[in-house]
Amino acid sequence: MFYCTQCHRTFEHRGELGVFASRAGSNRCWHPSCFVCAVCSELLVDLIYFYKDGKLYCGRHHAEMLKPRCAACDEVRLGFYIFFYSPEWQIFVAITVLSLCRLIITSLSSQDCKVLSLVS
Repeated sequence: MFYCTQCHRTFEHRGELGVFASRAGSNRCWHPSCFVCAVCSELLVDLIYFYKDGKLYCGRHHAEMLKPRCAACDEVRLGFYIFFYSPEWQIFVAITVLSLCRLIITSLSSQDCKVLSLVS
């Protein structure tokens, strides 16, 4: 006899549908209406799902666990750096690319690292 991982009710009727998620292991199953994202409760039966730490997630909320979203453009933050020398400022500069709409330009002087401008 199987129990639903979400609501803990048994699958009592012969022929009752259940969802088995290979990423969760062969011993876990859900009623189709219980196979939902742990954050937004979106039905995941016909969608790509993610399984982490015993919970199901839709693609959006799984991505947010790995990297947060930019409040301005709603894109997942990129968080990479670009380094170059600026002859105009005569210093080395780092650009932190937070998202597609937000950049932080900082100086890399030997004394300190200060924000020169914020582009958003």
